[in-house]
Amino acid sequence: VVFWSAAGCAPAVVRLSADSLAQQRARSPMDVVDGHIHLCEARHPWLAAVEQEQGLQTGALDKLWSCEELCAQVAACAANFSVRRAVFVEACGGVHASAETALMLREAARPDGLVAACVAHVPAPDGAAAVNAFLDGLRDSAGALPAALKGGRVVLMGSPPDAPRAPAYLEGLRALAAAGLHWEWCCSPSHLPAIVETTRELPGCQFVLDHCGHNGGGDDFDTWAADLRATGTEIDRSVPVAAPPIVRPRERPASSTG
Repeated sequence: VVFWSAAGCAPAVVRLSADSLAQQRARSPMDVVDGHIHLCEARHPWLAAVEQEQGLQTGALDKLWSCEELCAQVAACAANFSVRRAVFVEACGGVHASAETALMLREAARPDGLVAACVAHVPAPDGAAAVNAFLDGLRDSAGALPAALKGGRVVLMGSPPDAPRAPAYLEGLRALAAAGLHWEWCCSPSHLPAIVETTRELPGCQFVLDHCGHNGGGDDFDTWAADLRATGTEIDRSVPVAAPPIVRPRERPASSTG
């Protein structure tokens, strides 16, 4: 389970047993900060891919995904979990990245809003100059970045397995760290070995592993498990995990311990 500090929005891994979760729920709803939400104001192409991946009817996700609707869903779960704040993570990219960044910062600026922090589509794979140009576009007149901006992400799916080892990528990650921001890995299992090497090479960077590195992972859970274990045991610091793994029910291993 990953919780985020509401004050600094710094991720921390907390391991809870099933018994402790049950005891907590029996006492009162658990106060949490949801470390990974997506919102959008318009239909985006990636939703069609999600529909296909999840076996949904075409157009099932063709709607606006607003913070108001999310808050209604959160309220419906209030008996078990009291979601106080949330981290808005990028999902659109491309020509939609600027609009999405503007949306997340507007949501974070709402004094009574749910969004406490933002992880924007910062183009670290394109190198330091691209990162600095993106961040400079968000700075105020005093040169400060928005307080709600905590990190960056660009999904790796569709990229070669060794993409995280590209010199430009490493350069971009160093520039991101120099700005005091973390990086979120959103990847397929094939990217995990390169992610381990890159994470080891950049001790000054803080990383978050989204979805347990299982986007489009298929049925080869043994290889995925070994590579995932390496992110936690072969690196000399914690690699927090945000958002649950994306695993379709038919792909879930028969003997899963969760």
